[in-house]
Amino acid sequence: MALTRLGLRDFRCFAEADLAIAPGVTVIVGENAAGKTSLLEAIHVLAQAKSFRTADNASLIRSGTPGFQITGRVLHEGRDVPLGIARTGNRVQLRMDSRDAGVAEVAQCLPVRVLDTGAHALLEGGPKERRRFLDWGVFHVEPEFLGAWRRYQRALKQRNTALRQGASLREITPWSAELETTGVQIDAMRRDYLAKVTDGIARHVRATLDADVVLTLERGWPEAQGLAEALDAGYPRDAATGSTRTGPHRAELRIEIEGLRAADRASRGQGKVLAGALIGGQLESFQALTGRQATLLVDDLPAELDEERRVRLWSVLEAIDAQKVVTAIEIEALPAPLRATENRFHVEPGGRVKMV
Repeated sequence: MALTRLGLRDFRCFAEADLAIAPGVTVIVGENAAGKTSLLEAIHVLAQAKSFRTADNASLIRSGTPGFQITGRVLHEGRDVPLGIARTGNRVQLRMDSRDAGVAEVAQCLPVRVLDTGAHALLEGGPKERRRFLDWGVFHVEPEFLGAWRRYQRALKQRNTALRQGASLREITPWSAELETTGVQIDAMRRDYLAKVTDGIARHVRATLDADVVLTLERGWPEAQGLAEALDAGYPRDAATGSTRTGPHRAELRIEIEGLRAADRASRGQGKVLAGALIGGQLESFQALTGRQATLLVDDLPAELDEERRVRLWSVLEAIDAQKVVTAIEIEALPAPLRATENRFHVEPGGRVKMV
């Protein structure tokens, strides 16, 4: 699957834009603040109904206009499938194949990953960042994951509400039971997925950093206890805080390089390369496990990297069977294979996009 066309109306600085996206590599260049990243952001919003830059979707609307519209066409299972998302005020509408669609369905049709200057958050950020990285893959390869996660989240919300209302341990038993059932399923799917992708990720890390990586999933409750037992044992603390502190929503994916936590081992530049290797390994495994192609958005590839690291990172990403959209301020700063890319656009100030 691949995005073949991207259309924008009143999105960020763009009054209107239309781009043909190559199934292989598309390069977008332009000055700072010209709108390069906004084009990648539009693809992400089209695919996941949210930005990777801000939680405020209202800020995506071009100043002075009532709303934005993003359209795309995706080659999916041998068919040309139209996608679209529109926001007017607080109303958001998603369309797929000329009908209303949900976020999960669209995300399955257009799987997207981002590697940008904030990628180091995968290493330096809190456990939520690493759970998000892990669960992207689980969602796309385990059909039962989404249903189990939604049931778990409903039970978690209900248990937390009951805790804040002073419910006894006996009164919250139904929600704890549902958390155990779905939580164990989620943990099993995460562990199975991690076992499938670890070798591929390790190869990418060795190719980019000449180092070995170890990925370990801490499931969110003590290994010596079942989840139900751990929930009961944690009840006094949970009742005091009004929040459930045990379960897969508290899991941590530990990333260690040469025996040290990756955030302590890697500089900022190394962190970007490491994040790229992790994402690259994940996308390679995605293709192997599903037979489908994902889209990788690489924002400002040269930033924070010297020439050697740029070349090493791109050599790994280039080999992945994934669609890639790459931005840079100057074409000359990109590795030689990217400078030779035929599908190339230049974004000029004011939101004008030209093919070059």
